[in-house]
Amino acid sequence: GLQFDLLIVLYALEPRVVAPADLAHYTGCKRSSVSAALGELCTRNWVTAQRSNEDRRSVDLSLTDAGRRLTDAAATDYLAVLARLAEDLARHPPTATSSGVTLPGPTLSTTSSS
Repeated sequence: GLQFDLLIVLYALEPRVVAPADLAHYTGCKRSSVSAALGELCTRNWVTAQRSNEDRRSVDLSLTDAGRRLTDAAATDYLAVLARLAEDLARHPPTATSSGVTLPGPTLSTTSSS
């Protein structure tokens, strides 16, 4: 979700401090959505927000130590999942059909048994 995206962007841009408008730009989200998500991240002590020294109307955002540890662990887990997915796709590549691309793996039935 958006909170994960915000943590990842802050993590990727370290040690640079980031403004909320930058996070909105990088995530493609509205500033109001970013502000709401940041409020929760600050409450959980994963992100700090301090008044900017350059522009007193803005805040500088950065990860806390706890936020950095959380994001590092989450990114590691996420990359492991992507690696497993890539391995599975390499063993069982998707096939093109007249109705689109069929991916390997479990299929979901769209019909109900009434």
